[in-house]
Amino acid sequence: MLYSHFRSKEELVTAALERQHTLRRSHVEAHLTASQKSPAAQLIGLFDWLDRWHRANGCRGCAFLNAAPELVGPQKATARDVVRRHKHWWQQLLTSLAQEAGAEDPGQLAEELLLLLDGASFRVLVEGSSEPVRVARRIAEKVLARAGLHGQGE
Repeated sequence: MLYSHFRSKEELVTAALERQHTLRRSHVEAHLTASQKSPAAQLIGLFDWLDRWHRANGCRGCAFLNAAPELVGPQKATARDVVRRHKHWWQQLLTSLAQEAGAEDPGQLAEELLLLLDGASFRVLVEGSSEPVRVARRIAEKVLARAGLHGQGE
């Protein structure tokens, strides 16, 4: 039945990842729009959002990180491009917030925070608990403080 809509498994995976990207992006953007906090606090608030998201969705990790190891080879390039685009979107979002927060090197700060978010999401999958996101949040607070963005929090 699925293959009457998709010509290949890669087309199905690509469509599923595209849908996840759209949903995830809309959820994150709605979270940020609803926030009345400073950009620095919004950066930390993304960890709170991720914690809630994992708990609500069964602690299965990140669909993009889960799919990436399976998307090797030229026949899977389109699906892999969706994963890259999703992670680039996160990078751009974090860079923009870091810039608004007054970070000296917004790109570097965004890279550090994205590694924390991705690492926490992978650990959520391994542990079956969203606790790693809370640990990553505490580390992110230290990273922001090191960047001189502490005290702007709430």
